[in-house]
Amino acid sequence: MISIRQMNIVYRKELLDGIRDKRAIFTAIVIPLFSPLMIYFLFNAMIDLREDLKETELMIAGASNAPDLVEYMRQRNVKIVEFEGDAEQAIRDKTYNLVMLIPENYASRFSRSKPVSIKLFSDSSRQTARAEYRRAERMIEAYARTIGAMRLMARGVAPGILDALEVREMDMASKEDRSASALKFIPLFVILSAFVCGMGLAIDSTAGERERFSIEALLVNPVKRSSVVLGKWLSASTLAAVGSIVTLMFSFYVMSLVPLEEMGITFKPELSVMVSLSLVMLPLALFASSLLITMATFAKSFKDAQSYMGFAILLPMVPFMINQFSPIEGSWTYLIPGFSQQTLMENVMSSKSTEVWQYAASALSALVLSGVMLFASTKLFSGEKIIYNK
Repeated sequence: MISIRQMNIVYRKELLDGIRDKRAIFTAIVIPLFSPLMIYFLFNAMIDLREDLKETELMIAGASNAPDLVEYMRQRNVKIVEFEGDAEQAIRDKTYNLVMLIPENYASRFSRSKPVSIKLFSDSSRQTARAEYRRAERMIEAYARTIGAMRLMARGVAPGILDALEVREMDMASKEDRSASALKFIPLFVILSAFVCGMGLAIDSTAGERERFSIEALLVNPVKRSSVVLGKWLSASTLAAVGSIVTLMFSFYVMSLVPLEEMGITFKPELSVMVSLSLVMLPLALFASSLLITMATFAKSFKDAQSYMGFAILLPMVPFMINQFSPIEGSWTYLIPGFSQQTLMENVMSSKSTEVWQYAASALSALVLSGVMLFASTKLFSGEKIIYNK
């Protein structure tokens, strides 16, 4: 049987020690403080990029060789700047993102209806350069199609005869889908905080005490091993839950400062949404802490436990990476801790319909696995190795 009184004593003792421990506190505040800032700067950078593309500044070498093409680009909000010098070196030095080179024989070949080679110098490893390159390429191709159609018409040929097939993009993504795609970083950081915020306390209360041999003073008392494990687990879960909620609150606050409507995102950080997301995260915080407690119990020292925690930190990243490259859907996904929470959080934030059984399945699977982990930890605490540090 579990002694509630003994568990409460261990819980308060470990939580108080954790609050006093600088390493545990530093680990607990890293994600809540820095992830909202990362989200803020990320979205502002995306908005700034869209603003920059509204009026692109394009460096052109030999602009006077193709006045009609240059004027065509000017009419499409492109600021033309005459470039002089070595285009390749300017790109290597990252002085400019894109330089267009129009050859001197442009006019002569153009007048004879000969193809003209226009060079676009850019660095594909730079995100802003890729965006500018694609826009310049599309404008040049559109201008070329216009000129080609005019040449065919001048010769009495219908321009459409060359277009055997026409592709029209029909984007069926709703505003909710676009919002979910853009806001998926918030669930990632919140889920990550559930694993990281309680990590310092979980390690110190298990591997740390084994290393300091202070765990003997606790276990020699007439206290049940299950009460010890549950007390340590609840103390780590408290920091994990608080860290997750604080990360969520700060993320919502910084999102309210970002003009999301400029990106076509409809997201309102309301209190009801925050409460729903907090309820989704609480079972995961319990599961994450039970996993950390079990893994840290195997370690003989604080440093040894930290090496194990690298694997635990990777776990929240797995659902995010899977959904990025190969989205998986199905009712069974709500039985996987981490995966189910990310799906539910994205659905809530994008105003998609969610059912009660999805919340129940997500919470139940996390609690059941937490019980398995705690049972394993209790067995480890009941053995001699936990005392003799073997």
